[in-house]
Amino acid sequence: MLCSRMRAAASTSGWVVGQVITLRRQIAPTGVKKMFSAAIPYLPCIRMVIPSGLYTQPSGAWWAYVANWAKLAAWPKSGVVMNMAGRVVCTAFDTPLGRMVAVAGEAGLLGLYFDDQEDLPDLALAEERAEHPLLVQARREMEEYFAGRRAVFELPLAPAPSAFQQRVRNGLCAVGAGQVTTYGDLARAVDSPRGFRAVAQALGRNPLVIVVPCHRVLAHGGQIGGFSSGLWRKHELLAHEARHWRPLLE
Repeated sequence: MLCSRMRAAASTSGWVVGQVITLRRQIAPTGVKKMFSAAIPYLPCIRMVIPSGLYTQPSGAWWAYVANWAKLAAWPKSGVVMNMAGRVVCTAFDTPLGRMVAVAGEAGLLGLYFDDQEDLPDLALAEERAEHPLLVQARREMEEYFAGRRAVFELPLAPAPSAFQQRVRNGLCAVGAGQVTTYGDLARAVDSPRGFRAVAQALGRNPLVIVVPCHRVLAHGGQIGGFSSGLWRKHELLAHEARHWRPLLE
């Protein structure tokens, strides 16, 4: 049944399916990491030609991994780029950990970055509007956070670009200041227990640093993991929250 469905998909993109079959033959259970690297260039196409039913076929974890990676392949590097429809405004302001850039649109806050992040989007078409009410609120709430007076943000956020990313965002926002979780625990919390790699990729593409607190996610065994704004900032943010809010949890 698996092969027949792949032959049907091949009618629209035989070359892509051929690449998938070749990759699968080359992959042993211990070669999953190599498969990820090799498959990345093809994932946008794989997303289109693999029927959704294949995600649940009893053919091992391989297809589950491909399904999660295919979800991510449809996302741009930055959520802001994806939501750049309509009027977009931005402003920059200083914080104790460096200068930040806030971006807002009609749907809410689109992005919050440190200005030295590699994934800071091109804002050439955005209008500089420091007095915009949402950007004023973003600056005020960040000032309150760094002063230790705000643990929960009230900023209206633009929806995430996919249902999967929205689930990851919701699960992450449930981790309060002074608390931490792991990639695996977060994957289970969003009903994707085999998708911890996809969850990690989603966090790496989070356009709303601090507000959507990906800095509170650690690797297995308590290792620091990654952070798009720099590991030194992740250490500083966790230390800041431990000083101000962890005692309230104990």
